[in-house]
Amino acid sequence: MKLLEGAGQGLRVVDQARAGGVGEALFSAWYTERADERIALAFYDKTRFVTEGFVELVDRALARPGTVAAALAATRGQRFYEWQDQYKKIKQPALLLWGREDGVTLLSFGERLSKDLPHAKLVVYPQCGHFPMLEHESASTAELDAFLDAKPDAAASNPESSADVKAETTAPKSRERDDAKAKE
Repeated sequence: MKLLEGAGQGLRVVDQARAGGVGEALFSAWYTERADERIALAFYDKTRFVTEGFVELVDRALARPGTVAAALAATRGQRFYEWQDQYKKIKQPALLLWGREDGVTLLSFGERLSKDLPHAKLVVYPQCGHFPMLEHESASTAELDAFLDAKPDAAASNPESSADVKAETTAPKSRERDDAKAKE
């Protein structure tokens, strides 16, 4: 459980959810509760993204039949710790876009993953939570476009993409556009 050590409550919930009947009880009791508080963990800019309309949309989605069962099945299927020793063998380039203030999956996990994946590039967005594609839409899209346009072996031969490189803190080039959008 190297990657997940120190994950605390999240890891315990995953382990408990695997027990027959226990997972169903846990998820039916709390999965749809206090969505607004859990959504707030995912965003740095809560006033912009955690709106009453968005919370209502999430509440409606959580009320759909099968949602709780699907979430429980997904949780039970998370076995990252069983595979993490294999990460060092992955030859494909990987782009990790991470928010520095992510309250869902902490930056320390991204940093660790970027070290374990030999050809990973970790881009950390300041003032950003779990969704860089929303909070830094322009910059993260540009980063993804550049990654997808790169030659297949470019990441493997690029020393900046090696597992030894620490997290790269990237101030979005298009931050002015992102800030302007936030004010609209």
